[in-house]
Amino acid sequence: MTDEDLTDALGSFGLTSKEIDTYLAILESGETTASAVAAQAGVSKRHIYNTAVRLKKRNFVEINDFVTPTKLRPVPPDRVEEQLHAEVETLHGQLVDRFNRSEKDFENVEVLKSRATLVKRMQQLVDEAEVNTSIAIPSSLLSDLESHLSAAVERDVFVLLIVYEETDEAEYGSDISLEGVAHAVRVRWDPLPIQLTVDRNFGLVAPRTLLSNPGTETQAIAFGQPYIEPVISGSFLSNEWQFAEELYVNPPEPLPKTYSHFRFATMQATIHTHHGTDLHATVEARPTDDPGPTEWLEGEVVDIRQQLIDPMKGSVIENAIDLRTDDGIVSVGGNSAFLEDYEAVTIRFERREM
Repeated sequence: MTDEDLTDALGSFGLTSKEIDTYLAILESGETTASAVAAQAGVSKRHIYNTAVRLKKRNFVEINDFVTPTKLRPVPPDRVEEQLHAEVETLHGQLVDRFNRSEKDFENVEVLKSRATLVKRMQQLVDEAEVNTSIAIPSSLLSDLESHLSAAVERDVFVLLIVYEETDEAEYGSDISLEGVAHAVRVRWDPLPIQLTVDRNFGLVAPRTLLSNPGTETQAIAFGQPYIEPVISGSFLSNEWQFAEELYVNPPEPLPKTYSHFRFATMQATIHTHHGTDLHATVEARPTDDPGPTEWLEGEVVDIRQQLIDPMKGSVIENAIDLRTDDGIVSVGGNSAFLEDYEAVTIRFERREM
């Protein structure tokens, strides 16, 4: 087998090009150090060590931390083969599960033909939310969903709400109090399709004519496919939310508080700074250029870029926080961050001691 064939074979098992290069260097040496491989590859020692840690998790490499400098050794081929067989068996089980699930996709699509069934399904979806929900509805539906949305906020679900009016009135026309019904509420004066997304897993879309003209053939669609929900929520944030008028923002939450939903965290940090609170953050994160183990960052919050509440700052749908750490200022983003220095897993805010 040529080096190119070996590289292709290893790549078929999910190793990145950097992991393959590092593994082949260790394999060729028999035993080596991160410094030696780094010098050979022209990259940092830390990068090689982090790559070796990922290879260790896959059972390709052994790391001996009990000597100085740390030694890197290739795992014997027979044990590598056993590991790859186990991974193939696991993958087979996952493929079978996904195949069976895909056959049921159509069972996860519901057609809702009346106002009553639409409202009931929306109430159920909001009640099932565990992490976040975004919703756009006419003000006429707010009374049906008010208590369900408030309950979601109380159980720490991140709720964003758009209400729309079909008139050009100067003020929002609903008599319902918005306090506690969502973490942030915006209003639009032009009619929108009814939208609801929950936890990146469930969603619902409906034409507004289902409410205004129930005698027509219009229908609402509720779905349970997670690959559709991001499309709806992405449109909600980048289009509907951006061009709506801010109507209400919940007061800041008590500190200290830990968040796993980064967009929620950036909004809360902004609210706290608006109230004059200086924040200290502790973040579990991983470098965006190295998807290895997480590390801990601590520092003063010195800048926040977010697109959820006024005044917005940064590019479209940007969410990032800059921290002043002992090693200088670093930027932290949320899931799949690539512009920032780090991708946050969790972030904890507390008042900064002066």
